Amino acid sequence: CFTNTKISSVTIPSTLTDVYLKLTSNGGPFAGCELLKDVTIDENATVIPKFLFKDCTTITEIEIPSSVKKIGHHAFKNCTSLEKLTLNEGLTTLGYECFTNTKISSVTIPSTLTDVYVDLTSNGGPFFGCELLKEVTIDEKATIIPNYLFKNNTQLEKVTIPGNIAEIGKEAFLSCTNLKEIEIPSSVTTIEHDAFKNCTSLEKLTLNEGLTMLGSECFT
Repeated sequence: CFTNTKISSVTIPSTLTDVYLKLTSNGGPFAGCELLKDVTIDENATVIPKFLFKDCTTITEIEIPSSVKKIGHHAFKNCTSLEKLTLNEGLTTLGYECFTNTKISSVTIPSTLTDVYVDLTSNGGPFFGCELLKEVTIDEKATIIPNYLFKNNTQLEKVTIPGNIAEIGKEAFLSCTNLKEIEIPSSVTTIEHDAFKNCTSLEKLTLNEGLTMLGSECFT
C-alpha cells in the first residue's frame, strides 16, 4: 500500500495486527520504499504482523520493544541491509523466516522465547538464510531452546548454552553445518529428536550429568 513512495521513517501503532499480500505480488506494504531507514515500533505494541517489513531493503537496524510478544512470519524477510537486531525480554513467539536474508551476524535470544515456527515448504526457521549469522547468545535466565530455532543456519559457528537450560527442542540446530563444538550443561535433562542432526562439522560434544533423555537421531 506504500510501495515506491519516498517515506524515510515510520512509526508502527500498537493497534496494527494484520497485514495481507495480494495474490499477484509477494511484496509487503512498504516494499520498494528505498528511502525507508528509520522504523519505530510503538512501545505498547504486542505483535509485529506477518509481512510487515518484507522486502524493505534499506532498513539497517531494528529494536523490538519488550511489549512485543510475537513476530509474525516473513516480518523482516529480505531486509537485506538489516545488520543490528535487538530482541528484548517479553518476546515469546517467532514466526518462520521472519529474519530470512538479512545481514544479522549475531543475536541474543531472550529467556522468554518459547515458540518458534518453521515453513513446511522451505523448512526454514526464523533465521533461515542469514548467511552472516555466526554467533548466538542465549539469555542466562532461559530454560528452553525452542524447536526449530536455528534450523538450517549453515554459517552458525558459536553457541553458548547457559546453565539454566533444561530442554533443547526438536530440530533446534538441525543442519547447522558449521557448528564445531557444543557443551551441554548439567541443567539439561532433555534433548529432543533431530536437535543436532546433520551438524556435519560437529567434532566435540560434552554431555554432563543431569541428562535423562535423548531423542532419536539428535546427533546423527
